[in-house]
Order: sequence, then C-alpha cells, then structure tokens
Amino acid sequence: MRLETGSKCTAMRRVVEEAVGRIIGFLSCTDSDLPIADRSFREFLVHSIVYILQHEAYSDGGRRQDFLSDFLFPLEIAAGGRFQFALDHAPWTESGQSHSPTIQVTSTSPGFHGLVLQRSDRPLASCCDHHAMETPFGTLQIGHIRNRVVDRVDLEHSHPELYTFKQWCLEHKVPIIYLLGSARQFPSSNGEHAKAVGWQKSALDRIFAVAEARYGDRIVFGTGGWAGRIEGSLGVPRLGYLAAIERGKKVLTTIPRCGSYDKHERSTLEAVCGEHWGDDSPVLATMCDGAFIFGTYGTWTKIEMQNLLKREKPFVVINAPDEAEPSSQRMRDRVTSGQGDYQVFGHADVAAHTLFDSIDLASCPA
Repeated sequence: MRLETGSKCTAMRRVVEEAVGRIIGFLSCTDSDLPIADRSFREFLVHSIVYILQHEAYSDGGRRQDFLSDFLFPLEIAAGGRFQFALDHAPWTESGQSHSPTIQVTSTSPGFHGLVLQRSDRPLASCCDHHAMETPFGTLQIGHIRNRVVDRVDLEHSHPELYTFKQWCLEHKVPIIYLLGSARQFPSSNGEHAKAVGWQKSALDRIFAVAEARYGDRIVFGTGGWAGRIEGSLGVPRLGYLAAIERGKKVLTTIPRCGSYDKHERSTLEAVCGEHWGDDSPVLATMCDGAFIFGTYGTWTKIEMQNLLKREKPFVVINAPDEAEPSSQRMRDRVTSGQGDYQVFGHADVAAHTLFDSIDLASCPA
C-alpha cells in the first residue's frame, strides 16, 4: 500500500507499527482465537489500519474496490481461511457527517471471535473488550467480540416485534424459511459471478415452486438484510429477497446496525439486531423454522449454521450442480464444530422437499 511521502509517511508508519503491537497484545490478553501469530493476519492489520486512518483517500468506490482486491482479499486467502473480514463504509450517518469505515474480522470455528477496527471518538458498541488508541490521525477504536453462537435469545424482551410475529406464525402454522449464503458476490471478468447468480436464481425458482405447491401463501421467507446496492454486489440475501418480493411473499429480514445503511427496501418486517456482523445470527436462527444454505459460503454464513445447529433447526445445503455431492449423502458438519449433520444437494427441488418434510412447527417455539 502506498503511504504519503515525507514526514507524514514516517508518522503513519510509526502509528501503524504501534497499533499492530497493541492489537496483538490486546488480543493476547483475551480468549480470542484469531490467528495473531499468522504473518498474513499481521499484514492484514497493517493495511486495515492504514485504510481506516486514511479513509478519505478511498471515498471513491473504485479505489475502495481496488484496495480490497489488491490487499485484503489476497491476505485473507493467504491465511488459508483462518479468518474472514468485512469492510463497511456507510457514506453518511444520520447526522449527515461522513462515516468512518469499519473493518471487522472473524475467526473460523469453533470460536468465531471477532475484531472490530474503526476511527471514531466513540467506543465501539456491543464489544466485550475494548481499547482506544489516540493517534495524530484520529482515535483508533479496537474491539473484541467473543463467540456469537449462543444458546438462547430472549426475543420477547430484546425484539418484541419479532416475538409477536413468531408467535403469530406458530399459532397459524406458517413456517419461516431463511435463504442464506454469501451476501457479497461481486461481478467478475471471468464470468464466475454470472455463473453463480445463474444457478442460484434457478435454485430459487425451484424452491419457490415447491413452497407454492405445499404452502401457497402460508409461508414467510427470511433473508439477511444486506442489499449491496451501494457497493455493487449481488449475493444470496438480495436474490432471495427479490425472488420473494416478485412472487408477493412475506419477507422477514435481519441485519446488524453496521450494515443497515444498505438494506432491502420493502421487507414485510425488518429488524436491526446488534451492532456488528454476526450479532444478528442468533436472532435469525431463533426466528427461522428451516433454512436453505447456498454454497459456496463463508465464515459469516458458518456462524448462522452453527446457531441453527445449536437450536436443532433443520437446514440443507444446495451446491452448484457441477459441485454437488450425491443428494443421498449424509455430510458431517466439520466446517463448524462437529455438532449435528446436514445434507448437501445439487437439485434444489429435492432439497426443498427434504427440508419441508423435516419441519415440525410444534417443536419450534420462539
């Protein structure tokens, strides 16, 4: 990454070196399972801190995407999947001021611990451990999030509107089915994005056809609330939301506050759950009666899967037809923590019948 030349460059390098040292020391004193000894992770911290402290230079969407492609994505890949990140850069706050970017990192299973970095004068909300570092370029906020896989969510008190909706669905035997998978799929020159979107749309067509035949209008579909319109991404939550809206189905969306600046437009019911990515996953898993997981998915989806397993909620994985395991094969969930099984399908209609057959609304209290 290019730093400005001269004394400002030297000052920035010193700040970055001190910040990385503090973060490593900070995480060493917690129970975090982030890969702090991994060279790729440390390099990731260097580039992330420079980006956050110099974020005005990356206000243009094209430059921001170049930064992701040139620096953060390669380091995430080099670490072999030991961590995954999300960069959020809301263009405006409610007060009309430019909003500092937030970079969030999560470890993989079994801990799913998180690190949140932001330039701000205010402490980071919902982080269990917190540290602030004053620099000549602004205050760098550092937060640690512990395991986001929890046993129980008290919807009645934390989200009464969701609790009321869930009780209505249970009373009227209306299942809530979530459509989950990678939210940030970007256009690519090699055609992979178009290929992924193509088979995902085809799978959604089959799922909705089976759902229509079985439930008619007595079904609710849920997705993550991320639309991706501002950054130009098109992922499974957006595709699922559009498919439901086009067919006149009720849509429930859940999203953390950090992503609410780019949410879907016309959800039947939407809920902002927590501050950071992953905070919404226990709520999502509590609300749903079953889920379709679209491969290939990342760590954020794995957090949702782990919360589903924790609650013994049924879900199936649908892979691209040329990547699918035989539909009869039972797959051990090694990717999360070894708790529970799920099935992998290449045919969405078979997956839909299997999932709907497994749903027992009487055993799914909120």
